Amino acid sequence: MVKLGRLLTAMVTPFDDRGEIDYKQAKKLALALLKSGSDGVVVA
Repeated sequence: MVKLGRLLTAMVTPFDDRGEIDYKQAKKLALALLKSGSDGVVVA
């Protein structure tokens, strides 16, 4: 069985003013979630 971690956080997708995915902000958010204790993030 694969161990996924104890805390997986569903991450929101940040968008810019044009409605495009803001990958820079997504990276910052993912790193902040991991730094604050999440074992991983869920992106759908």
